[in-house]
Order: sequence, then C-alpha cells, then structure tokens
Amino acid sequence: PSIYGKLPYDTLRDFAPVTQTVNLNNLLVAHPSVPANNLRELIALAKAKPGMLNYGSSAIGSNTHVAAELFNVTAGVSITRINYKGVSMALTDLVSGRVQVMFLTPGAVTAHIKTGKLRVLAVTGAKRMGAMPDLPTVAESRVPG
Repeated sequence: PSIYGKLPYDTLRDFAPVTQTVNLNNLLVAHPSVPANNLRELIALAKAKPGMLNYGSSAIGSNTHVAAELFNVTAGVSITRINYKGVSMALTDLVSGRVQVMFLTPGAVTAHIKTGKLRVLAVTGAKRMGAMPDLPTVAESRVPG
C-alpha cells in the first residue's frame, strides 16, 4: 500500500505470517581512510564534523538504506546517503574511498575486511557473530535498537 496506494485487500488484516523468511545482520564497515577504529569513534567523528561522512545505499528502502537511517536516528548523527542502483556499485565506491561507510551483509565484505580494504566497526543484531566473536554489536557500543 505504501507503493501502490489503495489495494482491494488489507495487507495487515488479510495476510497471516507463516514463517520468518530471513534473519539478516549487517556489518558496519568503513574505508580505512576514516579515522575511526570503532563505532564510538565513528559517532564522535560524525558529530564533530557534520556532513563529512557519506554512506552508500543500494536502493531506497533496502537493508543498506534502512540500517543506515536507523543508525543516524539512534546515534544522533547525520551521515549523508549516496544512492546507487545496486549494492555492487556502492561497494566499489566504498572500497575506493568515494563513500566512507556502509552497512552490508558479511558475505559481501568479508574478503575486503581480510585484505584490509575495509575496516569493520560493528555488527547489527542482538548478539555477536560466531565468525567474528571479537566484533561488538551496535547495541554494545551504546547505540540502542
């Protein structure tokens, strides 16, 4: 209804959930040129220099967009969205340093983290990832939600 307007059915009343289809955690990653080694330092930088940081977003309403905007609101910062037609173009600009930060799935960025092309700052979700047990969650860095 948000996209098509009036529909001949009520999406909340006429549909019942059957199963959870996905449980997706993102990693907050930064280009190595960003002078922040953890989430608290990134927040301090964003507050000290408003408008300096940009994030890549694969599309309006995508998980990369929603995660970053939720972060902006809950952390009290204003990191500017740069919209891309797809995540691969956004990731290319992140690795090259044209955008500074991005929320991405682990599969999309693990290789870049291992090679040092990106720095991982935090993971979304309620608990730490088994594959990166030393990586704190966003909530552990005192950003609720």
